[in-house]
Amino acid sequence: MARVKKVRPLWQKLILSLVSTLVFLLFIEVLSAFLFKTGIIIPLDWKKNLSLIYDYDMLYYNEPSRTALGNFKDVRPCRYTTNSFGFREDSEIAEIKPEDEYRIFCVGDSSTFGITVDQVQTYPAQLQSILNERSSGTERYRVINGGCAGFTSFQAVRFMERWVKKLKPDLIIYSIGFNDSTLARDEDKDVDYHKNVFAWLQRAFYSSNTFVLINQLTIINVMLAGKKKRAEPTCIRVRLSDYGSNLKRSVQIAREYGAMIIFCPITVVPQYMGVMHKVAAEYNVPIVETEESLWRAFNAIWNGAEDYGGQKLDYRGEIEISFTNFAEMGELKSSTMRTKPYVFDDTIHPNPIGYRAIAEDLAKRVP
Repeated sequence: MARVKKVRPLWQKLILSLVSTLVFLLFIEVLSAFLFKTGIIIPLDWKKNLSLIYDYDMLYYNEPSRTALGNFKDVRPCRYTTNSFGFREDSEIAEIKPEDEYRIFCVGDSSTFGITVDQVQTYPAQLQSILNERSSGTERYRVINGGCAGFTSFQAVRFMERWVKKLKPDLIIYSIGFNDSTLARDEDKDVDYHKNVFAWLQRAFYSSNTFVLINQLTIINVMLAGKKKRAEPTCIRVRLSDYGSNLKRSVQIAREYGAMIIFCPITVVPQYMGVMHKVAAEYNVPIVETEESLWRAFNAIWNGAEDYGGQKLDYRGEIEISFTNFAEMGELKSSTMRTKPYVFDDTIHPNPIGYRAIAEDLAKRVP
């Protein structure tokens, strides 16, 4: 007599399939964690030891609790250290602000992070030093470097929504705009995951080691295949109209939690600077014109001063090289390049002397 094959009910098949899938995903997650923990697979660093990790709200942010020695674009060696929040700091930040502390929160891109300089040479670090040196009272100044390379105004809004309420700064220095005008890649799209009904599932997946592993292997496969870097679409990351809306929202967030805000544009292209000036006028926001700061530092270097703000001026040779390189590339024909003060390590980011000048001018605006 033939044996009758037992047919499982549909609901049992569904449960078995679901359990099997979950077990498989758990296995992949554990395996991914093991591979990264043991160093068998090392997450790819971004631009020479500056490590960014995926972030659900902001697309990416600085990897927390990391110290590395970098040499961005072969400019000069520098040390990158982040605390447990991902801020470029040598120490932790108390979420509850001490009563005797005047807290300044710097929101910005790579020029705030200080991608070409050492820890103490960033403008937030130099600003804190200047303010505490001039302080004669019991109040202590604490300047927090929240900058992240590549940030746009879209990301700055979400960054401020996350941290301003928690940190309760007295003053926010906002330096965003250069990256808004750059060409977009696929991963830079301003996707609002919050509107998705499965947002919680997306958050869990994008925060997992499995996602990092898949993304890592995809990159490795592309490299092994010898494929060229994909072409960038002819669109900018944040349109002018959206840039203006993001600036306004950032001002609203600051004032909602009782913080003063100052705009501090560094290497922002003219069209976006125009929008920033309009928003500043509409909302009565002070602007520190960093071009004036950088020209002051440039003139000190070019005229042979021995030091600037206690720092030795040894950058004239680098400035001469920058002029030569731009002339060879024809860049000096551009009106933007002709008016740019050459106090830059890589023609975009200020060097330590440039950051010092910016910090000096910002200090004049701090109560």
